[in-house]
Amino acid sequence: SLLGLTRAASGPDIAAMHAQVTGEEPEAYYGEEIILSRQRVLVHILHELSTPESRSAYDQKLNQIGEGGWPTVTVQAELVSGFLALMIEVGEAPLVISLCRTFLEDPDMSSFYADVSLAKVLAHCEV
Repeated sequence: SLLGLTRAASGPDIAAMHAQVTGEEPEAYYGEEIILSRQRVLVHILHELSTPESRSAYDQKLNQIGEGGWPTVTVQAELVSGFLALMIEVGEAPLVISLCRTFLEDPDMSSFYADVSLAKVLAHCEV
């Protein structure tokens, strides 16, 4: 759960969590790119989960099982650092470490290696 919410969270729960996380100052060691990506991710999450129709479509995507038996959600490459930052903030550091390993092996992610590497280091500091 990206914002620390369960899949059963209601619309008001999602809006309240979004307001809380949006109102928090990003970590001081985040670079400008991560801060902007984090803000875009928060807007994206609220949009995806704010209406019953978009929430239903999002839940259907989560129900699709990918490799390794995990739900699969596609994330735009330029938003990856924001997703990773938010995942660390809600206690998903071990998952972030695993994801970073995969991203750092992907040549298509080479322009984001610095942010992904920072996320990996920060996640290691959390575990």
